[in-house]
Amino acid sequence: MPQTEHFNFSIVNITESATPEVKITRNNKWVEYGENNDYFEHIIDLYNNSSIHKSLVDGICRRIYGRGLASDSGSPVEFAKARKLFNTYEVSKFILDFKLQGNAAFKVVTNKVGIPIKFIHQPIETIRPAVCNEDGEIEGYWYSADWKESRRREYKPEYIDAYNPEITKAGEFIAYLKEYSPSSFYFGKPDYVGATKWIECDIEISLYHLSNIKSGFSGATLIQLFNGQPTPQRREELERLFKNKFSGSQGQKIVFMYHNDREEMAEVKNAPIPEADKQYEFLANETRQQIMVGHRITSPMLLGIRQETGLGNNADEIEQAENLFNKVVIKPYQTILEDFINELAASAGLSVRLYFQSLDLIENKKTDNELLRKVELSEPKVIEDKFVDPILEYLEDEGEDEQDLLGEGFELFDEEDLDGDDFLEVVNGAENLESIKMLDAWGLTPNNPSKYDVKAPDGSGMWLVRYQYALARQNAGEPDIIATSRKFCTQMIDAAKNGNRVYKREVLEKLSNPEFGSYEIFWYKGSYNCRHVWKRKLYFKTFGTKDKPVPVGNVPYVVSRVNDKRATTKNKKPKRR
Repeated sequence: MPQTEHFNFSIVNITESATPEVKITRNNKWVEYGENNDYFEHIIDLYNNSSIHKSLVDGICRRIYGRGLASDSGSPVEFAKARKLFNTYEVSKFILDFKLQGNAAFKVVTNKVGIPIKFIHQPIETIRPAVCNEDGEIEGYWYSADWKESRRREYKPEYIDAYNPEITKAGEFIAYLKEYSPSSFYFGKPDYVGATKWIECDIEISLYHLSNIKSGFSGATLIQLFNGQPTPQRREELERLFKNKFSGSQGQKIVFMYHNDREEMAEVKNAPIPEADKQYEFLANETRQQIMVGHRITSPMLLGIRQETGLGNNADEIEQAENLFNKVVIKPYQTILEDFINELAASAGLSVRLYFQSLDLIENKKTDNELLRKVELSEPKVIEDKFVDPILEYLEDEGEDEQDLLGEGFELFDEEDLDGDDFLEVVNGAENLESIKMLDAWGLTPNNPSKYDVKAPDGSGMWLVRYQYALARQNAGEPDIIATSRKFCTQMIDAAKNGNRVYKREVLEKLSNPEFGSYEIFWYKGSYNCRHVWKRKLYFKTFGTKDKPVPVGNVPYVVSRVNDKRATTKNKKPKRR
């Protein structure tokens, strides 16, 4: 038997991945993330290859988005515009990036005056921040469709300015959101970053078992070399060659033993692992548990993952776990995302406050969206026959001829289909009095002016708002009236076409009074499933200035912002419709 001094051995282990490195490029343009500028790609690989990790991330993202964006302020018109700007698909991808990567970005597309018209999800792995300026501000970002191939011409990085609402110009910009992380200025880190080793372990375990199935469940491998002690360089080369071919989750651990008492030959033996099944069962359970801890999961059942221990079927226990999960995990995410989205919405001229509706496991809870509650919970409404004729007579008497307004010098500036009531609100009473005086001077229904007709804040002219019955734009191309059209719709369309009839808001508000059966004319029009809408029309008459203001968003009827200066910003003279 060989003496101890005649041989030694070494064990090849799996090398741990390094902590993500942040470094500035030699040309001092952008900041790289990861040893090979590939940390984002590494995180994506973990997501794609670990089933438990992917399930948790997807489940949490669905809970963050909940039942989608809603609003408890502003008008449904503005809310509809906000939903159009923040498309469901784009927001969902933004949420996934933020949860998975700790960073997320929107590409902001602005019009000629710098107002955002689109927010498009920008895959975060394609973005690298520019080196900050002397004031510590990141003024832009670099984009490449494939950073691994960024030296190639087709993937050459392109510079994109960071979005700044104060800079009003047309173009495309990057609005970037990152999770705060100590000692990490340029990049945020995922909240589960401490569990990434366990996620790697989960992947390796699955690959190991797959490899064992393919290779016959062999244990560790012992390689004995009997040609003496090689030089350190030769030894390192031999071990590297064997390691590359056999080690890792898809091979076996390798033990090298070097001897001097035989000829130049080697023996390869399998070393069985005692109680391997128990070891792997423990490791698999511990890995699963640590990944859930990394994601702060109070119960996997909340995300549709069953386990042998944990919550039972008691609804109270499930509700308690859900409440804790929402407060500890979901709500903090929603708060960060809501603040970011609302800042973008405000930069687009919208005054709505958006939030994510909760996705509750316990059914029969009240909806969080108070603005649309009437539409969601109301039963189909039909105008009672006894009220149809009185309503039509009332509207005929109280309506106005649009030609009279145009003849008085008003121009049609904007028109928009309403999805229910637009909840207009005028908050400045003094301004209303000025409006009434001006209307009286012009002879426009002096005995019954509308409080919603207001003076432009800069004194350049006068706004009017009126409503007209029309076919919904979504039904464009179809006949205005069909065989099944109700009497109310038939006569209202005829009044709009042949009499150019438009109506003040107060006229339509009165139709919700008990005198007409409390029928909400804004919401239900002719009846449920009606093909028609109330079209809101904005008019403006100048006081003699050459240039006229251009309405922005829901101007001038932005709740609590009737005096919004942007409502009357001088611009190019608009074309008459």
